[in-house]
Amino acid sequence: MRYLLTFKIVLDVLRAYKVRTALAVTGVLLGTFAVILVTSLTASLEKKVREEIDKFGENTLTVVAGKIRSRASTQVIYQSTSLKPSDLRDIRDEVSGVKAAEAFTMRTALVTYSGTTVSTSATGVTPDGFRLKNLVIENGGMFTDTDNRDMNRVCVIGSEVKTKLFGSTDPVGKTILIYRVPFIVSGVLEPMGTDLTGASLDDVLVMPLNTHMKRITNVDYVDGIMVQMYRYEDEAQVTAGIQNVLRRNHKITAGKEDDFDIISPSDMMEMRTKALNIVSFLGNITAAVSYLIGGLGIFSIMLLIVGQRRQEVGIRRAVGARRRDIMRQFMGESAFIGLCGGFLGGAFGFLVCYAVFATGKLPFAFSTTGGAAAFVSSLLIGVIAGAYPASLAAKVKPVDALKS
Repeated sequence: MRYLLTFKIVLDVLRAYKVRTALAVTGVLLGTFAVILVTSLTASLEKKVREEIDKFGENTLTVVAGKIRSRASTQVIYQSTSLKPSDLRDIRDEVSGVKAAEAFTMRTALVTYSGTTVSTSATGVTPDGFRLKNLVIENGGMFTDTDNRDMNRVCVIGSEVKTKLFGSTDPVGKTILIYRVPFIVSGVLEPMGTDLTGASLDDVLVMPLNTHMKRITNVDYVDGIMVQMYRYEDEAQVTAGIQNVLRRNHKITAGKEDDFDIISPSDMMEMRTKALNIVSFLGNITAAVSYLIGGLGIFSIMLLIVGQRRQEVGIRRAVGARRRDIMRQFMGESAFIGLCGGFLGGAFGFLVCYAVFATGKLPFAFSTTGGAAAFVSSLLIGVIAGAYPASLAAKVKPVDALKS
């Protein structure tokens, strides 16, 4: 009963000081909002990273010709022509832990149909490489090993290329021109969305590897090799094996730099995790500053309220209220302000997260840990900020209060 009475008194007081209460609540609201936004956005981006890595295949390493160098915020690939089909065979035969390996080539190509020309990424893969890259046919069919062996002019197009060239017309069986070379469209890929950089994965065209190497680019080298491991735990062993085979084949002596790079899921995750950690760190600083401002707001308002309510405190003490009752009342007021800020900040953060995820096409991920931490922080801020003013109020003597 005593606690219900205290709660009723708290509500009456906060109604009487609406503007001051709103200002204090706003500070805590911003802190809670920042915590929930940062933790949920970080969780969403981590989920996005995992989804994007899965698009490259399960337990898959990618060997690229040339070296990758970081310049400012971008990465540049210094290309090499030393990666040969013979390297693919040696990786398959000699490297322990390799489940499958397939080569690929990539070039930008001009594609024309019925007077419309678009520029897209043309990739050459084998049918097994097609499956290794997790490419799924939505309409029509894929090319075969016979198409690859005989260098047949067939291709599969991405959903974005299909829309640009054919609109709503079914492209399967139609003939397109790739650099004036006629190709028959055998199928359309299932939409895959965008990668981590925002580039479209649907603006692609896929054809047999031998067709791409001989009829389009006329080269005897490949741009990369996809290597699938039996187990993710074998990554270090497989990477070392690939490196040994390629350095031997390319006659790279000790102390010389590799003319290739090996990209693994852990490398991609590490790069993205560093960026996510920076975002999380800055967001947490913002949340801490907001909570500090909110705590100072509660502290100053509670001090002001204590000064203005000395007579009320004196009357309550005179009619039998104990010091702990006064303490409980003022602590309840400050804690209630903190909880209100936490609740409103949580609701606002949830709505903003939903809008950000929908606008940025990110997977929805609401961090329950972040939400719980935000609410606990809000309550603690209210309790800590109200502790000193509450102790001052509890020390007020009835005689002195009634004289003032």
